[in-house]
Amino acid sequence: MNLWFMSGLAGLRRFFLHQKQNLIFALALILQNALIFGQHYAGQVGFPWDFPVSYFPWVAYWTASIGKGIFPQWMPYQSMGYPFILQLQASLFYPPFWLFPLLQIPHTYQAAVISQCLHVLAGALGCYLLLKTLFKQPAYALIGAVAFQFFGGFYSNAEHSDVIRSFALMPWMLWSFTFYTETAWGRLKRWQLPDRVLAAPLVVMFYATGAYPGSFLAACFLIACYVGAQLAMSGLQKSPFQRLAGQAGILATLAALGVMMAFVHLGPSWTFRAEFSRLNEFPQLERNNIVVADLPGLFLSNTTLPGEVSMNSLYITLPMLLLAFCLPLAAIKKHAPLVGLLVFASLMAAGSQSFFYNAITRLISPLALSRFPSGDYRAWVSLALIALAMPGLDALLFRRVGWKSLLARLAVAVAFFGWGVAQVYVKPPFFLLNKADPGSGLNALLAWTGLGVHPRYVAACVALFLIALIALFLCWRWGQPGIPHWKIALLVAVICLDGGLVISDMYTWRSVVEYPHLFTPKGGLLHEFTAGEFSSAAIFDHFPAQRPARQVGDDPEDLRWQGYINGNYMMSDYKTCPTHSCGVIEKSPVLRNYMKRAWQPVLLPVAQLPAQQMADIPRAGVAQLEESVFNAPAAGAISGVQQVRYEPSRIVYEVNLPADTLMIENELYFPGWSGEIIHADGTRAALQPVKVNDALRGWVFPAGRYTFQASFVFPGFSTYVAISLGALLVWLAGMVLIKNRHTAQEAQQ
Repeated sequence: MNLWFMSGLAGLRRFFLHQKQNLIFALALILQNALIFGQHYAGQVGFPWDFPVSYFPWVAYWTASIGKGIFPQWMPYQSMGYPFILQLQASLFYPPFWLFPLLQIPHTYQAAVISQCLHVLAGALGCYLLLKTLFKQPAYALIGAVAFQFFGGFYSNAEHSDVIRSFALMPWMLWSFTFYTETAWGRLKRWQLPDRVLAAPLVVMFYATGAYPGSFLAACFLIACYVGAQLAMSGLQKSPFQRLAGQAGILATLAALGVMMAFVHLGPSWTFRAEFSRLNEFPQLERNNIVVADLPGLFLSNTTLPGEVSMNSLYITLPMLLLAFCLPLAAIKKHAPLVGLLVFASLMAAGSQSFFYNAITRLISPLALSRFPSGDYRAWVSLALIALAMPGLDALLFRRVGWKSLLARLAVAVAFFGWGVAQVYVKPPFFLLNKADPGSGLNALLAWTGLGVHPRYVAACVALFLIALIALFLCWRWGQPGIPHWKIALLVAVICLDGGLVISDMYTWRSVVEYPHLFTPKGGLLHEFTAGEFSSAAIFDHFPAQRPARQVGDDPEDLRWQGYINGNYMMSDYKTCPTHSCGVIEKSPVLRNYMKRAWQPVLLPVAQLPAQQMADIPRAGVAQLEESVFNAPAAGAISGVQQVRYEPSRIVYEVNLPADTLMIENELYFPGWSGEIIHADGTRAALQPVKVNDALRGWVFPAGRYTFQASFVFPGFSTYVAISLGALLVWLAGMVLIKNRHTAQEAQQ
């Protein structure tokens, strides 16, 4: 035992010595994260808007449900009920979130805030790993990772947790699909693929289950472009076609395996995509694109930009922008995959303003299923620019660029900076402003002469710009060419100065906790919100015998989302109706009023139904009734059907009917509901629901006295789970097989 212990310590010591520099740089990124989000970690501030009313409650609900041993098949508390598995933005199958129920950690508001802050740190660590892989210089990787942790999307989009996760996972996705930078080594030597591509299925699965759905589709497209560019570069170097085909086949297989691992998350929504009410509304929804007016966001706060404040920031810090302008022409060819990624991402981020986007989305229609091309693609633009700034940094530090070339490049950078400041801060005097033609030559002249400029803001911008220029000049001119520590420290310090000042101006990522008074017992919820003690677990401690009335929740505080938190039954949600049936109800005042009531069935003897209805029910499982029958439904206890237990995915009734009867209840229909009649003697009989008026759930009860149990299991759920588990087992088995083969080869050598 002592020998084993000493051997373990020796191995640990070797690891730390070998990874000393990487660990120090990782600690630097951790310190940066702690300084940025210190108030968030301390519970003094949180993230605004959608975060406390959507993203936190979604995860709080399902983690509490799993923790109580109940898989959340049906969500009865919101939007009159819907299959929770279709709520993709709740990230039900995102592995890190499963740590909460597995370790019995309540998913409180404070836990949700800390989780998001840690995802930003994970993004910075992934960026470090990517840049180190691409350029083989840990110092460059640190500089780029520090800049990426200041990426504006993390702060402008802070209300949208799934978008933040997509930004954080993006460097890991690129890292796992990068192979052009090295010659053959590792376990995939024959195909000249590095070992890290074996992690691609896991990264794809994390991205698919944790990121915004539109971002995942964008990532699939851009990764295909990135891999294709790398294969093209290999082909230009006259790599054998067999090797290129093998590389493409292996990478495609690994990507497909990752999608299959996430199939339990992706499959249901794709199979039942017609049930999404928003899919039908999508052509009329406004899209957010990155336009020319957003380009100053590369070095300015999002608060200065036009358009949607959460979707327009490209911020990468001034030093990174200046270094990108220093990119040598020779490096463009060498790093063509990154250049291609930048070009494709930029064209797609422009959305409907881009001919390329319009052509690609017509060719690949799923890429058009996102409202936010700006959010889906802009992080790829910013990360590509940060990566391409590294060759510029290298040229600067090793003086591979002459002073004339340097001055020319910086002159272009100064022109871009001046244009950006003029776009944002120049306000010509009202008596000189040509309102009929805002882009007139007069207004442009006023902009460039500085008339009407906001002096305080421009002074700050110019000061930061000059500091960055001086720092780059010192790195180029002072001392011997190379990478001394003082140059790295200077660049990191300037990046942090610029980044700290700019993100502190973004109000979109720090807010005093919203609705604090509503999370006290007086406000109707369970615990003090700011204390960090609250979770949804109390919902599952007891269930009502009969569902109470649904609440509208359209009060001044807009509490339509509270069902996830306290178990109140709500007519709608913070977002739009998730299903087609919900949309049907919303269009009918009669049906909407019926759905508001506590559970009340409508009972119609089958013998009294019209002949057509009697034929449609057994043939197609549908019925269409006059809406007047829902105006005054009979009470359940009087009518012969009584609800005795109402659980999220299971409802129990006591039935006593003199004749075969169609019961319609004020519950939504969705495929997956099924029923079982349980007689007193223990015999059982299956019963399938009827879709009434294209929205409501009905049952045709036979005459008699018995117990009826209705339950919901998403259609094909076991198949989706089997596919995902099977893909995971294939990946694990492949990893073990490759490791054993590699070990045997090393032993032979």
